[in-house]
Amino acid sequence: MNVEEAYLVMQEASGIQVGDTVKVLRKAKDYEMGWNNRWSDFMVVGQTLKVADISEDGIKLAGNFANIARYRYPFFVLEVVKKAHTITIDGKDIALSEESYKELKKQLM
Repeated sequence: MNVEEAYLVMQEASGIQVGDTVKVLRKAKDYEMGWNNRWSDFMVVGQTLKVADISEDGIKLAGNFANIARYRYPFFVLEVVKKAHTITIDGKDIALSEESYKELKKQLM
């Protein structure tokens, strides 16, 4: 497995999902840890934004910043501050994937 393939495995294992709210913790170095992209000076640090899309090139965020949707961030500079779909059972929070959430919602309707 090369470093780019390892990046994709780690991105998937990060648990970040579309709809999650994340905080951008720091800048990344170009192609750091197999990330298939480069950092732009227009990418924001310190902001809390929603995950709009996830691809091989990184994670696209949505927000009120100029051109924010043009950039893809590596998973390792993001901290999840709120999961998109979370349910609480017996006092324990459980994060649901988008597919699981849709299926649960369908069953409850």
